[in-house]
Amino acid sequence: MADSDFLGYVKPGNIDSLTQGANQFGGVGANTYVARPDKGGQLGVGFNAANIDAATPLTFSPTFFIVLHLPTMYTKQNPEFAKMLKTIIENCPKQITGIDFGYNLETQKTPTGHDGQEIAVPTKTKRSAVNPSMVFQELTGNLIWNTFRQWIFDINDPDTYASMAHVKGGAQNFVSSAYSMTCMAIQFDPTMAPEQIIDAAIYSNMFPTTTDNIGFERQISTTNIRERTIQFEAIVRHNAQVRSLAVQIAKELQLAKADYRYAVPEFDFAHAKQNTYAIYKNEEGNGIWKDSYAAAQYKSTDSGTDATTGR
Repeated sequence: MADSDFLGYVKPGNIDSLTQGANQFGGVGANTYVARPDKGGQLGVGFNAANIDAATPLTFSPTFFIVLHLPTMYTKQNPEFAKMLKTIIENCPKQITGIDFGYNLETQKTPTGHDGQEIAVPTKTKRSAVNPSMVFQELTGNLIWNTFRQWIFDINDPDTYASMAHVKGGAQNFVSSAYSMTCMAIQFDPTMAPEQIIDAAIYSNMFPTTTDNIGFERQISTTNIRERTIQFEAIVRHNAQVRSLAVQIAKELQLAKADYRYAVPEFDFAHAKQNTYAIYKNEEGNGIWKDSYAAAQYKSTDSGTDATTGR
């Protein structure tokens, strides 16, 4: 609870409940505020009302998933396909699972004493593997299924075994950067402030392994819409440098500045903007139209194209 004086003035927050520059606590960012349960723990002797800020539960909103690198077999030879692929990955999934991970400290045991107990000694810390999976609503033209089918075929043709045989300009070297993408997951806190991100991870060598079934069936008096579940392989990277990069990207995205109170409706002919656009306020207070996923203008080091729009 924020401190108040007798005039009812409320201070921004209880200074004893949070601390900044706490990178000594679990490796969080130097500018990130973290709770101080040593000052505001609520489950000890009794209710500590003066420092209840320290007991505020952390909420996780949907993870923000962006593409950092696209397969160079597309960025160099077929940039329009690369742009579409990036848009599908960032704008179209209804659900992304299999990107969560944790750590496990393995141990080995040996008997101690004569009562059957064993003493454990730590041996190896391992990061759990990831198995990304995305769920899409199929779109007009069977776009989702065909996009990932094309990607899989360009990795390995089912009839000839050839890789990149149908890519414009011919095959490149068969290396990870040619056929896989790299993505980043950023977990924002409720403020969406870049310095306050909870954490981030990078998923490299990421490529699809299945298209899901196309959906052919005949059942009288039945018409269905189709969902596509696409499975991927990937390797996860997670450390302080990844979080630092995520902060820089978050600063470019400026998600906290998106204000959909000023988004135009579908039939606003004066602006001719679709309702997927939002107003971003610049420092002078003027409205700037930006697509919600095209706010960042950082460059991909792999392709030389804009990492958000694919251009």
